[in-house]
Amino acid sequence: MANAGSWASFRAEQATRSTARFPLWTRGRGTHRVTSRGAFRQHQATLAHASNEKEAKKSKMRGEASSLMQSITSARSMKEIARVVQAGSASDHLNQRHVSAALHRTAKLWKQKERKAGTSARDDALRCYGPLIEERLQLFNPRELANIMWAVAALQHHPGDSLLNSLARQVEASVALFNSQELANVLWALAKLRRRPADEVMRQYQAAVHTQLGAFRPQELANTLWAFATWYKQYGCAPDKKMLAAVEKEARDRVVGFKAQELSSVLWAFAVLRCKPRQATLEAMMGAVRENIERFSSQGLANVLWAFAKLGERPERLLLQDLEGAIHAKLETFSPQGLANTLWAFATLEHLPSQKLLAAMESRLTLLPCRDFNSQNIANVLWAFSTLKHIPRRETMRTLEGFVQAKLGGFSPQGLSMTLRAVGVLGHAPEMEVLRAIEAEIRGRIASFNSQDLSNTLWAFAALGHAPQADTLSALEEAVRTRLAEFSPEGLASTLWAFAKLGHEPSSDTLQAVEAAVQAALGRFGPQSLANTAWAFAKLRHRPRTQLLLEVEDAVLARVDAFTEQGLSNMLWAFGELDHRPKEELVRTMTAAASADPASLRAQGLSQILWGWAVLNHTLDDGLLWSMEREVRTKLKQFPAQGLSRTIWAFAVLDHCPDLKTLRSMETAVRGQLEFFTPTELIEVLWALAILDHRPEPALLCGIEDELRVKLEAFNPHELASALWAFAALHHRPEPILLGALEAELRERAEALRPREVSNVVWAFGLLNHHPEQRTLDTLEGEIEAKWERLTPKMLARTLWGFAVLQHEPARISAGVTLMSEGFLRELSCEGLHHQLFATHLVAESQEWSFRLPPDVAEVAMESWKETARLPASTEFREEVYGELLSMGYAVEVDKRTSDGIFVLGIWIDLWGGIAIELDGPECFATNSVEAAPSVPSVHLGDAQLRKWLLANRGLQVVDIPFFEWDALRTREGRRRYLDDKITVRGRLPNNTVQRVRL
Repeated sequence: MANAGSWASFRAEQATRSTARFPLWTRGRGTHRVTSRGAFRQHQATLAHASNEKEAKKSKMRGEASSLMQSITSARSMKEIARVVQAGSASDHLNQRHVSAALHRTAKLWKQKERKAGTSARDDALRCYGPLIEERLQLFNPRELANIMWAVAALQHHPGDSLLNSLARQVEASVALFNSQELANVLWALAKLRRRPADEVMRQYQAAVHTQLGAFRPQELANTLWAFATWYKQYGCAPDKKMLAAVEKEARDRVVGFKAQELSSVLWAFAVLRCKPRQATLEAMMGAVRENIERFSSQGLANVLWAFAKLGERPERLLLQDLEGAIHAKLETFSPQGLANTLWAFATLEHLPSQKLLAAMESRLTLLPCRDFNSQNIANVLWAFSTLKHIPRRETMRTLEGFVQAKLGGFSPQGLSMTLRAVGVLGHAPEMEVLRAIEAEIRGRIASFNSQDLSNTLWAFAALGHAPQADTLSALEEAVRTRLAEFSPEGLASTLWAFAKLGHEPSSDTLQAVEAAVQAALGRFGPQSLANTAWAFAKLRHRPRTQLLLEVEDAVLARVDAFTEQGLSNMLWAFGELDHRPKEELVRTMTAAASADPASLRAQGLSQILWGWAVLNHTLDDGLLWSMEREVRTKLKQFPAQGLSRTIWAFAVLDHCPDLKTLRSMETAVRGQLEFFTPTELIEVLWALAILDHRPEPALLCGIEDELRVKLEAFNPHELASALWAFAALHHRPEPILLGALEAELRERAEALRPREVSNVVWAFGLLNHHPEQRTLDTLEGEIEAKWERLTPKMLARTLWGFAVLQHEPARISAGVTLMSEGFLRELSCEGLHHQLFATHLVAESQEWSFRLPPDVAEVAMESWKETARLPASTEFREEVYGELLSMGYAVEVDKRTSDGIFVLGIWIDLWGGIAIELDGPECFATNSVEAAPSVPSVHLGDAQLRKWLLANRGLQVVDIPFFEWDALRTREGRRRYLDDKITVRGRLPNNTVQRVRL
């Protein structure tokens, strides 16, 4: 095109103009004459002037734009920038470059110093930018667009969905035009603003990153990786593995140039993406972390440690020590999230920090306000403490307990169950109000609990000793049954253990379903799970099918070396409780493994092993039992009430009588915990002491009496019968009030008694010389009659003896007694039982009862009595009495037999038809009656009283000389006066007086 200022163009322009505007002069034949060259020169001057004006205007505008940009970049506050922008917009001097620069400068100032001003000041300053960006959206170049995106994200200000969508579309259209810095900033901003890219756009971003990877600086590399990790965390959109591998290689090659913040971002991103770098990369990064350890912020330290834990990479010891030191130095700046992540990481890495650091972290926790914590932070902190086996101070636990209560509604099912389990592991007992609130929250959301949550929740309630309400337990049981197929072996074992520990007996359907699930997964059960499962079935009194028990036997035998001593003790106890006799090989193997090192056993393990051996009737070496006894004595202070009762009971069943020192120590331990014993445990102790023939201190038996009286209604009839029998066997006569209460309870519940128990009750009343009401005796006789077919010879002999002492004629069973034969008597293995049977015969004969022993049985019993009758032992007591009587002039004879040869009299005086001097030693009295106050009369035992009665019925005058009365006489004169008074008083009584004395 011709130059606009040329002559040709001028003429062309003039030719087209109107003649009215440019008049023409005509010369000659009417032809038009063109404008002169003078006019052309004038036109050229006009154009030059216009061009100069335009250039001047442009120059002025450039100056104003430059001044505006300078005002923006030199501004010292967000408000100042906003005023400059508004003024520029009003003067029409503001362009897209100014908008981008202003927003970028605002973000810089916000990050540097104005964040403390608050979000309201920020929002006021940003209010004018939205319309300005919208108006110029198509004019922004890639750099300006990247700056705007970075600024919006850095200001943590959401510009509104409409504008953000417009910006995102512009970014997507320009992605190929961005350089490495602009691309990194844009990706970081989009992730920060929670803008989820479409899959196709994500691929474009990854391709652009891959193309420009070599140009990325460390910060840009870190920001880019952080963006992809954030998208994955928020939306699950995983980046391409090839791109990640390339990014990893680039990071490894340039790790020396990484700053602390960039290192923490890269490690955090790899951890979130679940992409574990190669070992060479990790080692290079660990080295870089050590080099920059003092430059990390508190958040950076928390992120680094969290990333290593999440990646499953345990740093070397020196790096962990450096991290500990850096964390301690910056602890005051740690946020709740940082503290929680740090503790969680230490626990996951199985690294126990120093107690000094843990104490400092506890202090930091208690200073932070509850509002700054979320529920996940709280759950992670408690889980970490429990995993590290670090018991926080009470103040710390109370603080965390308050946090839990305040944030309860925000916990996920997993967080709720994990928190509860951690509290249980730490042994902290929350306030009942808190437990009830947690329980209500669980009950309301139980449908969303998975199998692991359910097992953790139940285990925690059991560990805390908190019995949930019945509807909560029912809901938990229903949820367990519904999700049984999802449970791991450990989950099944924990759930069953918890039900047993809580005393909640699931329905038969639930137990059978659990049993089937256990059998299906038995091959995957570990030793601890096997032991807990067997223990729980036994505790719940649910006997699994024999086939399952046999499979459990095989599983235990195959892995017996992997069991702990505690696990083996649980297995032994469970087999015994389930009444399942394992193969002898298994019992021997378990015994050898469990008792290989008795010193390593805890108190519970000792009691369970002993109890299991006793129940399984396993024959043991005496040396092993003595070793176990020594360990029991050493660890007695650790035994709970149940452990004490089971241990004493086991020694009795195993026929192992501990030495006196052990027994006295066990007495002391029992007496110290009496209030914690259950009725069953009290009876086990009492029964065992009787079987071991160990007479405890009266204080213990009186204490047991008190507990028995207080808890009487909680005892079943079998336990009441055992208690009465044990008191009698120990020669301890309970207080009359308790005896009366026992009599009434046993009379009312006699029908539930077993034959042995009825026999023991009658025998005990006789031995304790306690005469029940006639209706009680009639009831007991009726039970003997009803259970006659199940009576053994021993039971019958003891029953008849008891009735004889109590002078109760058992007429209702006379027909059955009449049918007894000599063979029946031969079945009696104990010499004392022969004597009891013959004593019964003597009483029946003396009282002229219709009831009689068959003649042949009576004759065999009498011969056994005579053959085994022993002469009274010569004691110091007898020698002293005999000597005094001789010196007083009495005609005295020792060891004189009665005319029928049935009785041997220790001392006999030939006076008034014969006087039998009965020397009553301690064995003739109830022990507690002898040691009672002097005002309380001493009570003879039934066998001593029966002997006196039978002697009196032979026409002898019977003189009692109790050992305690004799020992109280300090002078010879006093003893002579005492003997003279005794004999004289007896001599004044008519002979039949003695016969009427009640036994």
